[in-house]
Amino acid sequence: MNLHLHESILLLGLDDNKGHFRTNLTYLNYGYSTAVLMDLFLAERISLEENRLTVRTNALTHSKVLNEELDRIQKAKKPPKMNRWLHKMVQRNSKSIKKTIESLIQQGILKQIKKKVLWIFTVKRYPSVNLAPENHLRHRLRGIIFENLTPSPKEQMLLILIDACQLIKELIPEKEKRKEAKQKIKLLYPDNEMKDLLDKAIKEMQMAVTVAATSGA
Repeated sequence: MNLHLHESILLLGLDDNKGHFRTNLTYLNYGYSTAVLMDLFLAERISLEENRLTVRTNALTHSKVLNEELDRIQKAKKPPKMNRWLHKMVQRNSKSIKKTIESLIQQGILKQIKKKVLWIFTVKRYPSVNLAPENHLRHRLRGIIFENLTPSPKEQMLLILIDACQLIKELIPEKEKRKEAKQKIKLLYPDNEMKDLLDKAIKEMQMAVTVAATSGA
């Protein structure tokens, strides 16, 4: 099963049994939005020119989420600045993430359950029902880190996002191996225009997390 980057980030961020997110939600939101842009970039639908997102082709992808984001970028009055667009994406993430979860349910990977909190509030959870796609993903990513397997461009981007989103402990539960993993992931940074997009997106993510932490102090 060939998962998109934005699907993979959500799967790795969800607790397989309890179905809730295990990571800082600010990191998750920015990581998810960055993954959507990277999916469009890897699909050669957009490019980054002087910090502006430019549509290369509006040909449909196999993802409703990607198609809708591509349409928004194309309908902008002028090519939007990447950092500003990323913030806008995060602000409307609830609908986008919901659609991605619905897609993962349709693919038979997750299921939705409802449970009561304090016997009053109903919350939705999304535990896994088919662990094979995620287990395969984890096996591949760990093989790239520890067995020097050659990553695809998508796997390369995913590992960088995993590190940036503080999801490394979800991929590498062995604490003693995380330092080695983070060092190897740093070597995966691309030397092309994708690096520029990643650098800018990660910078915005870190700034947003800092602001959120300061506001909550």
